[in-house]
Amino acid sequence: MRIRGQASQAREQSGVYHYDPMVEAAWLYFKDGLPQHEIAQRLGVSRAKVSNLLAAARVAGVYRVSFDQDIFDQIGVAEALKERHGLDAALVVPSTGSLAERRARVASAGAWHLTEGFADCEQLGVCWGQTVLELGHALEPTETRIRRVCQMVGVARSELCKLAEACNSSIAMRLGADVLQFPAPGVVSSRRLFEDILAEPIVSEQFETMRALDAALFGVCSIKPDSPFFASGLARGIAPEQLLHDGVVGIVGGRMFRRDGSPVRMEGYDDRLLALELDELRRIPRRFGVAAGLEKADAIRGALRAGLMTALATDFDTACAILNDA
Repeated sequence: MRIRGQASQAREQSGVYHYDPMVEAAWLYFKDGLPQHEIAQRLGVSRAKVSNLLAAARVAGVYRVSFDQDIFDQIGVAEALKERHGLDAALVVPSTGSLAERRARVASAGAWHLTEGFADCEQLGVCWGQTVLELGHALEPTETRIRRVCQMVGVARSELCKLAEACNSSIAMRLGADVLQFPAPGVVSSRRLFEDILAEPIVSEQFETMRALDAALFGVCSIKPDSPFFASGLARGIAPEQLLHDGVVGIVGGRMFRRDGSPVRMEGYDDRLLALELDELRRIPRRFGVAAGLEKADAIRGALRAGLMTALATDFDTACAILNDA
């Protein structure tokens, strides 16, 4: 017995009209969203016949296949970023909406890449920041080989300790990994104190762990006065104007760099900062930067030219701004 949809039966019984099977198959598949095996049942034909009907419908002009140009533009920009900067992966999300909405999309895309692209890593280093925090919240509980999440830089203000700890803890919890928080301030008040703290076993072990990481996740700071670099207290005694004078465009892991990617070192800061040097960061095999917003374009471009990333997640407008600068 041939099985037909109720609407088709009603049309046949009324004697008014009925659809060509080719048209009806296309309607049920594209408009009603039915799978092909269910359409086959409704039309009383084989699944292979449904596939043939859909192919014939396209040739006959019953339906047209169209693509969202914005998606293709994002793919094109992502591929251009990969090619120009030698990236293993580039994730480009839409720039519509507020900065908070763009950052949330970047965090969501970053969460997906972290579980897919870093699944075979064992030790993940994390530099805290707002986008990194949101990425941790966007992560679904996932089984990976990552067994330890290590905080890579401390803070210099007590009120931000919870933010730094939350970045690492939320990621570790969702990955089923242990968490290793940074056991010291980010910057200390003197070189002598720096050397004393670095000699402490718990701190020296932290640096040994960081140098053995096989993956790192970090945000990219701009040098705007309201950036996390200044809010964290790491930049104690450093004014934005001084960074501009020295050509600084961005900061990753507490370390500064210029537009061309060259490092910037400041006496009284870099020699007291308890963090990996940029050369040490570059030795980590997989390095994933996440950042959104046009105000980050110069900083991201500098980080790319410095070779700090093997993967990047950002928004479309920012990606275009990075590429449009020669």
